[in-house]
Amino acid sequence: MESMKIKVDVQGTPLEVSLLVKPGDPKNPTFLALHGLQSSKELYQGLFEQAFMADFPCMAIDFIGFGESEKSEDFPYEINDQLDMVVGVIERLKIDKFHIIGHSLGGMVGTLLAQDYFRKVLSFSNLEGNLILEDSEKSAQIVGMMYGDFVQDYFPELKKNLKKSKEPSAEMRSQGLGKVAEFAFYETAQSIMEWTGKDDLKNTFNGLRCPKIFVCGDENEAKLKSIEDPSIVRMIPDSGHFMMLDNPKIFYKVIKQFLEEL
Repeated sequence: MESMKIKVDVQGTPLEVSLLVKPGDPKNPTFLALHGLQSSKELYQGLFEQAFMADFPCMAIDFIGFGESEKSEDFPYEINDQLDMVVGVIERLKIDKFHIIGHSLGGMVGTLLAQDYFRKVLSFSNLEGNLILEDSEKSAQIVGMMYGDFVQDYFPELKKNLKKSKEPSAEMRSQGLGKVAEFAFYETAQSIMEWTGKDDLKNTFNGLRCPKIFVCGDENEAKLKSIEDPSIVRMIPDSGHFMMLDNPKIFYKVIKQFLEEL
């Protein structure tokens, strides 16, 4: 497993994108992983190391402004623009068929990707991707906040609290926030709220043609109100939004079983 960087053309602008890549059997489809607002591509390292993933070529992408990808002040940081970047990576690396797994923000981008590339997408594991306004509590705290107040007060306090937190996800989230550009976090939160303020993502996800599951921590059961088909729900016990870190054993089991059922 290694990190690498590639240049991707996004709406006419070349941007450097950081990837976490694990080789696998090239005859198998790629496993494409998208992180959330408070993390980076390293969120998926533990999953990629599981024995059942050994034969899959795996790739996790740092969104623009996050992790080790380029921190461009000219990038719009809209959900659609991150989608364009992901599509650019897929096309640049000539990836044909692929599975998607996306957490939070990554679940939003993954939903749109699965819709636009339904002929290429073999499955979609949505890990509490925001689908409706009620799913975006953290981003809602930022909307309406002046950027100066966010930079001086909110963001430093968020990072400070995570460093003191005993939650299993705290260390990973703290590392992720240490790598994200302040303006990227702020502007992305605005876009999250804009997208979840309408029913587009909820309707799109529920209408996807590919095999899909919605994975949810049992502390966040309220997020299931937007899921029309209860048979696609996979509840992870004793966990919250970062279910892959709160209860990794059960989380890995859920993903393994889903892939085996395809």
